[in-house]
Amino acid sequence: MQIKWQGKAHYHATWETSTSLSACRGYRRLENYYRKIVLEDIRMSAATDIPPEEKEKWNLDRERDVDALSDHMKVERVIGTREGEEGTEYFVKCA
Repeated sequence: MQIKWQGKAHYHATWETSTSLSACRGYRRLENYYRKIVLEDIRMSAATDIPPEEKEKWNLDRERDVDALSDHMKVERVIGTREGEEGTEYFVKCA
């Protein structure tokens, strides 16, 4: 799984195995996230015995979460620019 390390930018994120993370301080939080979010997503996507109302609630919750994440990708202002290999690159502050 890809880990975004606390206090570091996203481009410092690394791919780690569960075994290598077991010695980290936040491993219990990661296990709880996996059990609560990932396994629930797998169950809701694959199971056929789930009532339509519960599946609809799950879909609405996922849409809300995606919308909340996309709000953080909106550019508030451009701080700087530079010429890169593929054209102009922008350094931006996100909202």
